[in-house]
Amino acid sequence: MNNSRSERQARGRAGRQGDPGFSQYYVSLEDDIVGAEDDDKLQRYIDGKKRIGKRKIKRIVNQCQKLSVESEEMNRKKSLQYDQVLQRQRDLIYATRKKLLDGASVEQEKIVEIAKENISDFVNHFDCIQSNKKHGRRRGRKKYNDKNTNTEQYTSILNRYILDNISYKLDAGLTLSDMQSAATVSDYLMLRVYQGLSRQRERIGDEEAYEQFVREATLKAVDDGWVELIDYLEQLKYAVAGRASAQRNVMFEYQNEAFESFLDTEKAVKCNIIRNILLSDVKIGKDGRLHVIYP
Repeated sequence: MNNSRSERQARGRAGRQGDPGFSQYYVSLEDDIVGAEDDDKLQRYIDGKKRIGKRKIKRIVNQCQKLSVESEEMNRKKSLQYDQVLQRQRDLIYATRKKLLDGASVEQEKIVEIAKENISDFVNHFDCIQSNKKHGRRRGRKKYNDKNTNTEQYTSILNRYILDNISYKLDAGLTLSDMQSAATVSDYLMLRVYQGLSRQRERIGDEEAYEQFVREATLKAVDDGWVELIDYLEQLKYAVAGRASAQRNVMFEYQNEAFESFLDTEKAVKCNIIRNILLSDVKIGKDGRLHVIYP
């Protein structure tokens, strides 16, 4: 067997009836516990080309069992360490879910704050794209002789963000000169957010139903993000295992990656909260219940 504890356990179970007797084990160098070592030297004993004594067989089996026990103990410790990392993240997620399930309302100020964070990330990326293109033009990497081309590209990026995150309807938008200012772009997007919130509030009509809708939209975003994070962390266990061959601390690598993935998930959840609130199709049925089609 894989370890001596299992052997003693099997021996004890065999004698539980109280009848007198004895137990005897049969071992072989072809057993799985020995074959796991993949030692070519043992093949000569197995083939009968070289004699081997009982003591040596016992010593080989005991050594293999010892290695198996140490390996299992190390795996249990790693599993516990993986679970501790996951537990810390689970506690944070579940605390948020519990508040929402207990009926905690999501204040309008909090929604606006989340929207500002999302827009700030987008504007920084948008400003970076503009800076890179200007930098490339100075270096002669790419020529942008047509001013209309820049306008179309910037407008396309901005409209894509609005359609994906704020509203399915576009307006006149901003001019190219307005797009050069990060503050102007942020103010414009926040104006669209305020308009979207007002539109959803008017569509629902009832303040209590609106708060329930916001709470459910937030809960769905949290649940979706948690499911994806769990799946990623499960795959991450196998991904970091191969880094041991590069003399890296596997648990340190896992903790770093897990922390980074949690931060990414937090950003994704915040984006999905605003998307679920602004882009969902909300109706109140004849029974007074909310019917929501999420984006």
